[in-house]
Amino acid sequence: MALLSFLHAGWLSLLFGSNPDPISIPIDLSQAGSVVEKEVKIEEAWAYYLFLEFEVHDRGFDARKIEKFLGFNSYSLHDGKKLRFGDYELAKRNLGDLIDETYDCDGTIAPIKVTIHQINKDNTKKLIADNLYMTKGDSPGLYTRGIAIISLDKGRHIFRIENIEAFPEMMGRKVNFIIRIYKNKA
Repeated sequence: MALLSFLHAGWLSLLFGSNPDPISIPIDLSQAGSVVEKEVKIEEAWAYYLFLEFEVHDRGFDARKIEKFLGFNSYSLHDGKKLRFGDYELAKRNLGDLIDETYDCDGTIAPIKVTIHQINKDNTKKLIADNLYMTKGDSPGLYTRGIAIISLDKGRHIFRIENIEAFPEMMGRKVNFIIRIYKNKA
């Protein structure tokens, strides 16, 4: 009973931090102009990896639809260099009739605008980032797409994520904007 009172009082969050790692924010990619905003408490001053995570309902046809969207190339979030090179033959082996010879192995380019404000002690806001990312490619085997790596100071931040373009194939698909500690300075 004493343990339950301890947990209920919020002491656990004081000991281990109030935010889970990763922090997950749902975003609707099926609607252009879809915006989500969330206040996040950053517990440690580090670099943070920002990415999209796509729900996959099965490892068959549904997974192939997401693979088509994500593509077969991947890029460094540090300098934009291509890390993995897909080609049409690889894509065709994996996706079959979902693609034709016009398929681009970068997948569907999805513009995502990310705005981050740090909330100061006097409740004023300091702009940390306000960038449009033309996301493309994937993170191999994870059904994710990297957006950026950004340094954040400890404290409260407001994340505003905007989907710029409608992707009807994402209708009913759970997609999360993820904030995960990177443990390396950006």
